[in-house]
Amino acid sequence: MVATRKTFETLQNIRDRIKNDTGDLDGERWSDANMDEAINNQLIEMGTEIAISYPGDALVTAELTYSSSTNPVDLPDAIGLESIYRVDDITTSANPMQLSYVSPLELDEFESTTILEHHARRKYTLLGSTTDAQSPRILLLPKPSIATTLKIYYIATPYYLTGASDTSPLSPRWVELISLGAAMKLLRRDEEATSQQMMSYARLWSQFKQMSRRQRGPRKIRRRRRGLS
Repeated sequence: MVATRKTFETLQNIRDRIKNDTGDLDGERWSDANMDEAINNQLIEMGTEIAISYPGDALVTAELTYSSSTNPVDLPDAIGLESIYRVDDITTSANPMQLSYVSPLELDEFESTTILEHHARRKYTLLGSTTDAQSPRILLLPKPSIATTLKIYYIATPYYLTGASDTSPLSPRWVELISLGAAMKLLRRDEEATSQQMMSYARLWSQFKQMSRRQRGPRKIRRRRRGLS
């Protein structure tokens, strides 16, 4: 028989792994909902680690039309204030311009009603919502004279599993880290996790961070060929 590559496991497979790790083979202590919450909390923890240390893996983009008649403008619901990584003015596609961020505390240094034709000196700041928590706002300074197209780079929210047939969004190599981490979240209330489980989790977490770091690539390009002095 020819060996095959490890495939992505489903939410139900991960639940079964948790039952083995917790010894709750009949599912009497923890329901599927309990296990799903622990699994998704583990995915959030892993996704946040990637987003903080190696944001390229979680970086996505969205375009926003900034009206010259509205100042500031609501951000799309998917974009949170803490997730924004970069903002570009792409109104002129052949000449995109990265905008600089300024703190809202520095707004008194700008004349918000001034209309600037050239965007080379334009900056942006981020403000909270005036309507609901899901609609933070972006403010361009000085105010643009025409509708402006912005390209926003932001960290995507972590994946969430809901259906039993949903597959893990991370590489199959991390399924044990997901299931063991979720199992330990269930066991921690009564301090039932064993030392072996804690050591295994620490080893897997270290491997996860090392692999994520490796995906970022080398910080310096080697200039000298190996084996040559």
